[in-house]
Amino acid sequence: SKVVELSEDEILGRISCLDIFAYYIGKDFKYGRAMCSPLRKDKSPSFTIFRHNSGKFFFKDFSTGDTGDCFTFLTKMFGIKTGIFIFCIWKDIMNVVMRRQKRYWKY
Repeated sequence: SKVVELSEDEILGRISCLDIFAYYIGKDFKYGRAMCSPLRKDKSPSFTIFRHNSGKFFFKDFSTGDTGDCFTFLTKMFGIKTGIFIFCIWKDIMNVVMRRQKRYWKY
């Protein structure tokens, strides 16, 4: 599997942190409301995505105490090192960007 090193700024120049959370959490994504943690088996909602005073989006898992931005979330979800993103993650993110842009394109 090919590994590509990307900067956080390069990714966030194309898609927001909130979009990344929504894509990887999937249908259970609820911004600002407690949900079951996508990072572990969880039967009671103890995980949330929130907007910090700085304007940035973060996650908080109240059961484990884990918190961080969308990149920290990806490292925990996929067990990869900070700053290194697997090629398929970049491909996934670009698919989201393309779908979002198609809504605004006129044929």
